Amino acid sequence: MVDDEAIITLQLEEQLSDMGYTVVGMAASGEEAIVKARQLMPDLVLMDIVMPRRQVNGIDAARTITDELNIPIVFVTSYADDAIIEKAKQVLPYGYIVKPFNELEVKAAIEVALFRKAAELVMMQKADAAKNKARSGSIPVAEDLLGTEYIEHPDIKTVFLKDVFSDILLFL
Repeated sequence: MVDDEAIITLQLEEQLSDMGYTVVGMAASGEEAIVKARQLMPDLVLMDIVMPRRQVNGIDAARTITDELNIPIVFVTSYADDAIIEKAKQVLPYGYIVKPFNELEVKAAIEVALFRKAAELVMMQKADAAKNKARSGSIPVAEDLLGTEYIEHPDIKTVFLKDVFSDILLFL
């Protein structure tokens, strides 16, 4: 949990504990959040966006945590104006909760974020397995002039996208 307001952090910690979650760490700044995320490797980070008198805001910290550690972020903030939401969307958060929040909103956001992360991991494992099977030669692979690979199999229509989407499989 990351919030510069201690009362919010304590309130949220109590609610999360009552819901059966374990809070592994709390931080009051973006800088501290990055350090703790690296040390503790939590399943999810609840992140405030605006933390006055701090060099690293919640969006910047979320970007670092997501890019380096692939940990899902749910923003918990008082700010819901279009400009902040647009900036927050840049880091692909798993959720956005506006303060004041209630316990049901927090629980729903956490459950959906954790489910989405688990589903993404399963999809990545399946994609890697299909890619490895295709590359092992058990399924023929063709390549077009742009370097896009295609699995040539009568029952499977799969495209391996290169460059920008290098590790994404598209199942048609």
